[in-house]
Amino acid sequence: MIKLIEKHCRWLQIQNLPLILSVGYILFFLLVISNTVTKDSIDLYGKAVWENGEYWRLFSFVLFISVDPLFIFFTVLLQWTFGTALEQTYGSIRFTLFFFTALLSAIAASYILPNARFEDSFSICVFLSFALIFPEYTILLFFIIPIKIKWLALLTWIIIFFQIIQTKGSSESIADALVIIIPIALFFGKEVYYKIKYKTRKTIV
Repeated sequence: MIKLIEKHCRWLQIQNLPLILSVGYILFFLLVISNTVTKDSIDLYGKAVWENGEYWRLFSFVLFISVDPLFIFFTVLLQWTFGTALEQTYGSIRFTLFFFTALLSAIAASYILPNARFEDSFSICVFLSFALIFPEYTILLFFIIPIKIKWLALLTWIIIFFQIIQTKGSSESIADALVIIIPIALFFGKEVYYKIKYKTRKTIV
């Protein structure tokens, strides 16, 4: 299905999307810290979109990450690195469709749960997808501690599912998890499945 869409929807392709998103992260960071816009006005809040016509939220939410300069620096650096690697590995059209799937998943969730607020989820999708495809990739945590990305990804998954447990399976926490899981499963689930199957078979043999 994905390959069919790739073949017939190449007009959707956005070249250098990781770079565009990185610039967007920085731009929205500057807009918020300068009080030009507020975080509350750019988050994806279904009620504000569907009842008040604040349609810019359908796109603005994916470009804001944090007001912490250090966090922004690391996020932009890593997202640019990981996003570019995924784009080069799978092609610009697939990465673009991956982005739109994550975007539409969050938008659908905001329509189903109009009173819930959704923040950027695509940067997390990129990070977790990269970790699934390149689990042995090593980064220097705080530029000092070498750590394989698969362990950071595992910690992220634990946090995601802990939030569901902590909120006793609230609709909002489940929706937050699904808008991350759905794009990853659709675009990289099959490859990861076969990779695990191959390793398991190799271990048995």
